[in-house]
Amino acid sequence: MSKRQFPQSCGDSSDVTYIQERIIIRQSSFRVIAYKLMNGEIAVPTRKMTAVVHKSKSKGKRFIESLGVETTQVVLPNHVVTDMISISCVFYFCKHLNESGQGNFWTEIGQHHLKPYA
Repeated sequence: MSKRQFPQSCGDSSDVTYIQERIIIRQSSFRVIAYKLMNGEIAVPTRKMTAVVHKSKSKGKRFIESLGVETTQVVLPNHVVTDMISISCVFYFCKHLNESGQGNFWTEIGQHHLKPYA
């Protein structure tokens, strides 16, 4: 895992959160870029939650809605605002897919490597 520090962006908005550092979780062929938010939470962009395990965006969206979890709007270092979800939700997404028989090679690896973050 490698980390890169980012300075807090100028300005303050109660609607968005800022990045404290970028965390790369890399194990053999599995790679996820997560971000440590200013509140200490480790999060992943919602669009990456499904891409990393090769599943459709709609499947991820339905899973997030079924949990009743709210996404967090975050300003990335390149000033793009994106929705993020806790990395523990990504772990449970992989686990859910594996236990329901909808998993694949990537969800198995994801569940294994994201377990420390759950």
